[in-house]
Amino acid sequence: MREIKFRAWSIKENEMINDVFVVDTRTQHLMPLMQYTGLKDKNGKEIYEGDICREVFQGEYVGEVTFSPTQGYLVGNRPIWPHDIEVIGNIYENGDLLK
Repeated sequence: MREIKFRAWSIKENEMINDVFVVDTRTQHLMPLMQYTGLKDKNGKEIYEGDICREVFQGEYVGEVTFSPTQGYLVGNRPIWPHDIEVIGNIYENGDLLK
């Protein structure tokens, strides 16, 4: 069974908060939540929605981790293959990596 956990970006403090306990989702405008995918990258780092990953198997492809109800977790528009990607940042602290 997949471990369910979250982290959040604190807009007020401008920092990432790990291991967030969700009590009320109405605070989403203050702290956007990122859910753990249950996957780890090629280096053993946990992959969260909102992470920016680099695919290292078929060239240098960089994308944001998102969830699609029909396709599951994606990096950009590609399915995640954890052993072929590495987390290089997240959309809040390293958004410039997507340009």
